[in-house]
Amino acid sequence: MTVIIVALAAVALAGFFFGGRLTGSNSSPTTITVGDVKSSDNCAELCAQWDAMRSTRCLAEAAAAAAQRKVDNLRAQLAVAIVAATALGIAAYVASFIPIYGWIVAAVLGTAAAIAFLAADFIAGQLTVADNDLGAAEATAADARAKEAAARALLTSKCPAEAGACLARPSPC
Repeated sequence: MTVIIVALAAVALAGFFFGGRLTGSNSSPTTITVGDVKSSDNCAELCAQWDAMRSTRCLAEAAAAAAQRKVDNLRAQLAVAIVAATALGIAAYVASFIPIYGWIVAAVLGTAAAIAFLAADFIAGQLTVADNDLGAAEATAADARAKEAAARALLTSKCPAEAGACLARPSPC
């Protein structure tokens, strides 16, 4: 009988965890496509390319910041759920020492602790997906920064006279 209860608990935990992963993966993160830097002899094209790379970098950094906020929020929710589950579990244990009707209070508190623990498990599943999305967003932002630097270097090397006016433009961020 104990083996069946442990197996059911493991299935419930896995179900809630993967349910959280499924729910987290259904929220589509912002996808930013970073283009390639192309060499040209036309200074206007190089300036436009650098501007486009700056805009892409801004979008990629904003997407990475949004992904970081999502991860931070899920971590805070996970911490609250774990603290609630722990507190309810301790309260259920203490309530079990109450004479006569203590077992009823302990059962209610124990059930609430189990529900809080399953909520924490669900949030942990969402957090794994959000953490993966954060890694991808940070990689895209790093790629966008590198491509912007390459476009700027190309502009300043091929068009040193015209580069000053182009580089003086305000940031699109």
